[in-house]
Amino acid sequence: MAIFGSSPSGSSLLEVPHAPPDGLLAVWDEFLAWGWRVPFLFSAVLVGVGLFVRLKVAESPVFEAAKKRAGDPRKAPPAILLVIRKYHRQLLRASTAVVGALVFQTFFATFAISMVSHAGTSSSAAVLCKGFGSLVNVAAIAYFAHLSDRLGRKRVLVGGSFACMLIAFPVVALLGSGDLMLVLTGYAIGNIAQAAIYGPVAAFMSELFDTRARYTGAGVSYQLAAIIGGFTPLIATSLWEFGRTTIAATGWLQYSPVGLFLIAGCLVTLASVSRSDETSKRKLDAA
Repeated sequence: MAIFGSSPSGSSLLEVPHAPPDGLLAVWDEFLAWGWRVPFLFSAVLVGVGLFVRLKVAESPVFEAAKKRAGDPRKAPPAILLVIRKYHRQLLRASTAVVGALVFQTFFATFAISMVSHAGTSSSAAVLCKGFGSLVNVAAIAYFAHLSDRLGRKRVLVGGSFACMLIAFPVVALLGSGDLMLVLTGYAIGNIAQAAIYGPVAAFMSELFDTRARYTGAGVSYQLAAIIGGFTPLIATSLWEFGRTTIAATGWLQYSPVGLFLIAGCLVTLASVSRSDETSKRKLDAA
C-alpha cells in the first residue's frame, strides 16, 4: 500500500518522470526481484499499531464482573484445564463449526492458485484474482456478521454451509476453466459463500463459552480447526492426482474430488451447527 504525502495529481506528476521505460512489465520484474519483501517489512509497523491498540483497549464490563466474582486468580485452575474439563462439548462444537470456512479459505489461498495457473492462467493473474476474492470476502464477512445479529447465528451458518456445498463444484469448474473472467467469478462466488460461515462463526464460538472460559475456549477451538484446514493443500493435491489419473486427464473434472473435499468440510460445519442451540440471545455475563 502506498502512502502519498501530496495530492494525487502531484504524485502522478512526480511518478511519470521516474517511471521505467518498459512500464508495468519492468515494475513487475522489480517486484518479483525484491519488491515483494516490502510488505513484510511494513508489517512491523502494523504490529506496532496492533500492540498500541491492544494496550489502549479496556477490559469488557462482562470480564471485569466475572473477575470480581472469581476472587483470587492465583487459586483458579489454568484456563485450558477448565475448558477441557467443563467445556469439552463446547470445545468440540466450536472447533467443528469453523472447519468448513477454514477449508475453503485455505483452498483459495493455496491450492486454488496453483490450480488456476495449471489451467492456463498466468501466475500473476492468479494472484490478482485471489486478491480480488479477498476484497469481496472482507465486505461479505461484514454483511453476514451483521445479518447474523438480525436472523441469528444458527440460521446464517446453516445457510452458509448449504451455500458452500452448492457452489463447490461450480467454483472448482470456474477456477479450472482457464478463462480469466470465469476465474474472477469463481473467486467472487466462493468468497461470498465462505463469508456466510466465517462472518457469524467468531461470535457463535465465543457465545458457546462462559466468561471465565471464553477467550481460551474460542482460541483453542479455532486453532484445532486450523490444524484440519491446514492440511487442505496436501489433501487437495492428493485428490487432484487421483482425479486426473482415474476421472479425467484434462478439464475441470480432474479437480472434482477436490470439490467433494470442500463439501465434506462444510458437512462438518453443518452437522455441528445443526446440533447447537441459537447463541445470539445468550447473555454473555453468565459466568
